[in-house]
Amino acid sequence: DITERKKAEEERKRQQDALRRSEQRFRNILENSPVAVAISLDDNTSEDGLIQFANPKFLEMFGFKESDIGQIRTESFVPKGESRDEHQAALDEGARVHSKEQIVLGSDGNDLWTLMTISPIEYQGRKAALIWFYDISERKQDEEKLKDAFNIISSSIDYASRIQRSILPDDGLLSAILSDHFVLWEPRDVVGGDVYWHGAWGD
Repeated sequence: DITERKKAEEERKRQQDALRRSEQRFRNILENSPVAVAISLDDNTSEDGLIQFANPKFLEMFGFKESDIGQIRTESFVPKGESRDEHQAALDEGARVHSKEQIVLGSDGNDLWTLMTISPIEYQGRKAALIWFYDISERKQDEEKLKDAFNIISSSIDYASRIQRSILPDDGLLSAILSDHFVLWEPRDVVGGDVYWHGAWGD
């Protein structure tokens, strides 16, 4: 009687089909993701650091072709100014590098600002790293423009304040006419909305 064996085989086949469908769904999500995603081996073999999977966004961001997968090393896009050892140490401890702002070299040879996340995973039975890059270059450029505009406006306001203070009557001039006096000058903003003046009028 092989009924039990047949049932076990059917169950195993059903589980394998479910796993294949799940993997296909996951792959479809990654293929259409606006985030650059790659999986690199992290198992201290000769293939350590080689990209095993890369979605279209990753290939586009870093200027690779699909045929390059399996030959791309993480050193070719690891953040400038940072050694791979830092990330490796985090992965060895089972830690995650989460949403770290990093400059990487884009496909056109220019710097790209990215949010980078690296997570240790298992890929096809081997130790690997799941790497995500989200391009924030445009946001960074906007922040720089905003900072420049703020600096220009601030320096203009500070300059206007210096001009305003230079035309206000000097305390020595006031003392020459009024021995007992005070001036309360507290502009709400850097530049005051009022200007006071003084002069002798008759006696």
